[in-house]
Amino acid sequence: MKVTMLKKLTSAGLACIMALSFASCGLFGADKKAVTESAENFAAALVKMDARKIGKLTDEKKKSSTLEELDAFLDKNSYSKDQYDFVEAVMDTVTYEVAADTVKVDGDKASATVVFTMVDYEDALKKGDFDDIDEVIDAVKDCEDQTEVEVELEFKKDGDSWLMSNLKKNKDIAELYECFTYDLGLKAPIFDMVEDVDYYYYTYPGSYYVALDVEFYVEDVSEYDGRMTADVYYEGDLIASDITASVYSSWMWVEYDEPDYSNLDDGDYEIVLKCDGDEWISKTMTVTNYDDGGSSPSSGYYDDSFESVVYYGYGPEEIELWSFTSEVPSMIDYYMNLNPDFASEYTVKCCVLSTSNGYTDLLDNGLEYGGSDGPDIYVVEGADVMEYSQGNMCNYAMSYEDLGIDIDSEIAAADIAQYTVDIGTNPNGEVVALGYQATGGAMIYRRSIAQDVFGTDDPDEISAIFGGGTGSWDAFWDAADVLKDNGVAVVSGTGDIWQVIYGSTDSWIKDGSLDTSSDRYEFFDMAYDLYDGGYTNNTGSWTEEWYDDMNGTGERPVFAFFGPAWLMNYVMAPNCYDTYGDWAVCTPPVGFMWGGSWVFASANTDQADGVRDLIYWITLDTSTEGLQYLWANGWIYDNGTSDTVASGTVMNAIYVESDFLGGQDMMGVYDECNKIATGDCLSAYDSTINSCFTSAVDSYINPDYYINNYGDLDAAIDMFEDDVYTYTGF
Repeated sequence: MKVTMLKKLTSAGLACIMALSFASCGLFGADKKAVTESAENFAAALVKMDARKIGKLTDEKKKSSTLEELDAFLDKNSYSKDQYDFVEAVMDTVTYEVAADTVKVDGDKASATVVFTMVDYEDALKKGDFDDIDEVIDAVKDCEDQTEVEVELEFKKDGDSWLMSNLKKNKDIAELYECFTYDLGLKAPIFDMVEDVDYYYYTYPGSYYVALDVEFYVEDVSEYDGRMTADVYYEGDLIASDITASVYSSWMWVEYDEPDYSNLDDGDYEIVLKCDGDEWISKTMTVTNYDDGGSSPSSGYYDDSFESVVYYGYGPEEIELWSFTSEVPSMIDYYMNLNPDFASEYTVKCCVLSTSNGYTDLLDNGLEYGGSDGPDIYVVEGADVMEYSQGNMCNYAMSYEDLGIDIDSEIAAADIAQYTVDIGTNPNGEVVALGYQATGGAMIYRRSIAQDVFGTDDPDEISAIFGGGTGSWDAFWDAADVLKDNGVAVVSGTGDIWQVIYGSTDSWIKDGSLDTSSDRYEFFDMAYDLYDGGYTNNTGSWTEEWYDDMNGTGERPVFAFFGPAWLMNYVMAPNCYDTYGDWAVCTPPVGFMWGGSWVFASANTDQADGVRDLIYWITLDTSTEGLQYLWANGWIYDNGTSDTVASGTVMNAIYVESDFLGGQDMMGVYDECNKIATGDCLSAYDSTINSCFTSAVDSYINPDYYINNYGDLDAAIDMFEDDVYTYTGF
């Protein structure tokens, strides 16, 4: 596979990185020192295998096909761990020198030859067979024989800089990088990691696919994604080849179906699984179709993939619910006790798998291929919801209207927070999901600090001091200066403010592209000012230091955190041993949302009536027996924790004094926060893009970050946009 990639890189047809064309120009002239330095910098980037740095030292346009090919070729994820470990061992031996007599300058053009000296790994490895990568690397390290590679470079002057100009036609670099595709002759370690192999197919009423499911005893085999393929044989004849398998954290799946999803012919189907082209596992399954119609009952095929499977009710009709936490299943338990007639008609099978263990991967599989084994109801968290309501998976959801809910009138009667409706609305304008929580965010601040510094702890007055609801950060900065002068950090770390910025601005994606004019870019400078100006304790979210600041035992007192009620109830309260009761909430400067869970009905459900009853009770029922009212009053769980809900009607109908908030009723404040929150902030790609963004921000504000763009905004932005393109294509 990797040999093919190198051929791609060196082929004349692509003419992309490594084809020899160095015309002797007889260059001569001045400025040899600058050209020599440019050649040395370029050589250093080659040795470090830093595609981004290499690109910056050339005259190639950003995101050119040449740079894309190079980036893909040098990407460690393109190789097995063994192969890349070998590459690193080889490249660690490389030294280089610019041959002084080859440096020539002629006006705005120049050339130089760099001589790279490296271990002769081919000689080292031809002496014997190796059982594993450790033996290979030891042989490389022990080898004293060396070889040289000469790389001829051409340059063009660009202002005061000399940019390498023959990247597209430089075959010498291919010779330097031949270790990337050198065949080590090692068997892929994954061959010995298999824990279980299952095959799967429908036999009633018709089989429209056959599949192979392989589970591994190790936690992560994702490095093999893209390396696993399969051939399929029907009655001994090859009918499909090199089907790409889907590789997840600890399991993989490959399937064959007809292009139009029609039933497969009766007979024997053999799936032969391959890794890097080597045949590995094969399973044969016999397909038998029946003509009597009907729906296939759940076989429990997915049960072993879940962390827990619990049944509520005892009726003959089964509804299957999938969730990433036990929160909604606990609601189902409560509902069954509240509605014995429903419990006698239905059994609800509640299946739970955490997101960290592959919930969305399993959900995608269940919706696309699970049929009667897939969910009737499924719950998705805020970080992933857009993929299922408006992204690639939105067609698997049934609209609430099709369930039989008069959705417009019910939303109006319940006064559902508009942002939750917007997020749960599909591209056709149909509501396919609603949340039960309200996750509009407030400013959660220390009463005692407010009293000492500002002379008041009243939520309305503190909100005014910080510019609550104004949509501006000006008053926040003024108040932060006052706090800083009094030895108090306004927030614990820059991540506290990032959640507000992220949850209050428009989506990263606009018209199918990354929105490079997004207001979120302003966070680069905001984070720099917070970090460098000493306004925070420079903690990271979800760290022990962050929790210490909640408890008042951090480096300095911290005035505020920003978040929904769930942050206060389930994160802050358990960590505020010394500050419990010393908090209050008020409207933040900018409205934002953070998190939440949305409840969907599967378009494939054959239990629409029962699904409707459950979803309506969870998301829209505002009666005193509805989930919204019970949840807000803290009556679902034994601990009595009150939470904010999506229904403004319920929020305004109750009064809940919070001990954590010193007796404050949080419902009115959070209802206002819900009304100024927006759902425009989310996209289906947020998890990846946010990770790229926060990493780029850290590189800009933190001189000790492992990637150093400290104080260089342009470099940090380039890093962000390059990473987004690499990982998403935007």
